[in-house]
Amino acid sequence: MADGDNKDVIVGDEPSTLSFHFEDENKSFPITQQFIQLSGMLRDYIESIPATSDNELPVKDFPASTHETVIKLLNLCKEKDTAAYEKALKLEHVETEVPAVIQKFCKDLSVDECINAANYCAYLSNDFAKHYFVNAFASLVKDTPASDIKKLTAAFGSTPLDENALEAHQMKEESQLW
Repeated sequence: MADGDNKDVIVGDEPSTLSFHFEDENKSFPITQQFIQLSGMLRDYIESIPATSDNELPVKDFPASTHETVIKLLNLCKEKDTAAYEKALKLEHVETEVPAVIQKFCKDLSVDECINAANYCAYLSNDFAKHYFVNAFASLVKDTPASDIKKLTAAFGSTPLDENALEAHQMKEESQLW
């Protein structure tokens, strides 16, 4: 753990000097102290940031709406799963049952929104928020009847392998495909 980590301290939610800039949409968002605390990538970045930096971090691979989705989730967690949120701010491992209101929030997202949010959380090293999006996918799998496999393949952005694909990828003799 880096020296700058605020382990066992709940930091305030004041804006920091950093902001994200989503270049494709020319949108910027301030980054709060709590958002930094929940992001391993940002905690590491702060320690290496040059003093002359403009403090605006460019984001190219995600839409601004993905950042907004993660912020909405974190605000919901702060309100409805407070103990877990505070534990995450102390950099403790969090295992929590997802409250119904957060399950509904995640379930109401499109598959692409949920995938983007989970990937954005992975990019930020924000395991706390990623937990909720991964849980949404686990629920999707669990709640999908076996007869509706097309729903799952669509959700995960995949297409079933046909005979030609198996042959082209030299997978005809594989005993296990996943």
